[in-house]
Amino acid sequence: MPSKIITRSEKESPLVITESEFSPESIDIENRTVKTVFTTERKVLIDPWFDEPYYEILSTDPEHIRLERIDKGIPVLDGHDRSGSVLKQFGIAEGLDLGNENPETLMRFSRKEEALKAFQDIADGIVKTTSIGYRVYKYEDISEDDDKIRTLRAIDWEPFEISLVPIPADIDAQIRSNEPVVELKKPDNDTNNRDIQKGDPLMPKKLENKNPETEVEKVDVEQVRKEATEQERLRSSEIRALVSKVGLDSEIAEDLIKEGKSVEQARELIIDKVAERSEEKAPSTHTPRIEVDSDTNRNAKVEGAAEAILHRNGIVTELSDKGKMFRGFSFLDIAREFTPNFGRGLDRVEIAERALASSDFKAITDNVATKTLEKGYKAQKQTFWPFVKEGFLPDFREAKRVRYGEAPSLLEVKEGGEYKDASFGDKSEGVKLSKHGRVLKITEETILNSDFNVFEDLEMFGSASSRLESNLVYDVLTSNSKMSDGKDLFILNTNKAAASGIEAGLKKMFELFMMAKGMDDKDFLNLTPEYLMVGPDRREEAMKVLKQIVASKSSDVNIYSDELMPIVEPRLNGKGWFTATSKEQAKTIELNFLEGRRGPSVKSSFDGDRDLIKIKIKHIVSAKSINREGLFWNPGN
Repeated sequence: MPSKIITRSEKESPLVITESEFSPESIDIENRTVKTVFTTERKVLIDPWFDEPYYEILSTDPEHIRLERIDKGIPVLDGHDRSGSVLKQFGIAEGLDLGNENPETLMRFSRKEEALKAFQDIADGIVKTTSIGYRVYKYEDISEDDDKIRTLRAIDWEPFEISLVPIPADIDAQIRSNEPVVELKKPDNDTNNRDIQKGDPLMPKKLENKNPETEVEKVDVEQVRKEATEQERLRSSEIRALVSKVGLDSEIAEDLIKEGKSVEQARELIIDKVAERSEEKAPSTHTPRIEVDSDTNRNAKVEGAAEAILHRNGIVTELSDKGKMFRGFSFLDIAREFTPNFGRGLDRVEIAERALASSDFKAITDNVATKTLEKGYKAQKQTFWPFVKEGFLPDFREAKRVRYGEAPSLLEVKEGGEYKDASFGDKSEGVKLSKHGRVLKITEETILNSDFNVFEDLEMFGSASSRLESNLVYDVLTSNSKMSDGKDLFILNTNKAAASGIEAGLKKMFELFMMAKGMDDKDFLNLTPEYLMVGPDRREEAMKVLKQIVASKSSDVNIYSDELMPIVEPRLNGKGWFTATSKEQAKTIELNFLEGRRGPSVKSSFDGDRDLIKIKIKHIVSAKSINREGLFWNPGN
């Protein structure tokens, strides 16, 4: 199964956490550094709050990691505490060594009391795991068809911080050290903010006799302030996003931010708030995600729900603010949003019934269906457009198309003489539209089961509509149907030759093209074939005939190499070979649509007797040969 690429914008990419491990040669007591394996390609289960669980693999390919932050240095934190306080920062991790099987980084610890305590625990083998905070911007879906939980491989991700943690998600995420344990002395009570001096009990023993001048670190205050500001911004924006997603009052987010709650702490408190709200019965306790006190806001809500469904099915790559309000919603969640009082007092089936009958839900269906059908329609390859003319008809009545070359010749007008009337006669072709379609259904079961696959079926019907057009066009060629004069489209020695291979038959083909005349059998039409159409069975033969040859003598020159462009079409397999002029030279085949409706369309309607929405896919289109001049067929040998 081909992999699917899932792209996120920076606003849509939440900060994620995963565990990593220390390398064997980790500890350097003198410099307060330890090496850690940054990440491995272990598969870890991710269970996001607002989406379905999935397995995640972080790619260790250097091309897949955004290195700018780690190259400049990311903070080392205590348990992912991104409260914004620099006092919670133990140190800094700089650079990424990509030369090993798994990327490694060097963590350098501060001299402040809490940082040295943590470093001592590492030296004693008590703290054994690290964990990185990161964002993913692009996933590759590598799931197998029979996987119950999908697997996503992060192929564009960025680390923001690294932390010491007590409990890893990865069983291999352990601190490993082959250095001897070194004791760090317990600090005195008055050691805060002191200058580093010889004999300082906060320093490891190996550093006591060192020249203090060589040990004093120069702190980049501006860089620290910048990092702290960025961490605070991230913390605040994530808390606000969490509160917004569940429809709580924005004041709750501001309170959590002012109280200095971490994202993890805020998440737990928000869950409690949601639980409290769900237990209350009064309708007034439900805060809608988008207020619908005007038609404008109601339309925005409908558009947002449709966009979220399109995003879920891969039709839309980025969500607007309207769509983010519905991210992760089930079909039933969306239905509830468009039910009076948000479905208070109704069971699941009643919510589905009310939604199906609502004009809002029908508008969502039309929006999603139209864009999904359009994607499938545009994705399908069509090979006929170089020689087929596009046309439009106002209705289903038959219209006439004058055949090419059927205009009478211009006559000389003597001085003072009259211009004679011209008549085109009856030599015209009738064209008429035909209607094609299918019906899909959205039922109560569809909503209750959150079956979004119904819209994937629409994408396939979009592709089927495109294939229908190809079928109609190439059926004109292969069926050799009758034209208005009662004769076949292809007539022997007019625009058809005796069966032969391509190379052997090209001479006769060019002769018939260039000798074709108009209705009075006087004027040569002077048509030139431009396209050679074959099925896959004659592809190799066609390519050889049309291949350019660097000839050593004139008799070896391939005179057809610049004359024809090959078109390989599976619908012509086993049908011989065809040639055609461009549609600018002659209107040979016309593909007609209804005016104002190029391509398929969808329309939804509610069936109250069966409690379902019918999605009708309709494609009004037809193909007809207008001229036999400009087309040629050789049945092949």
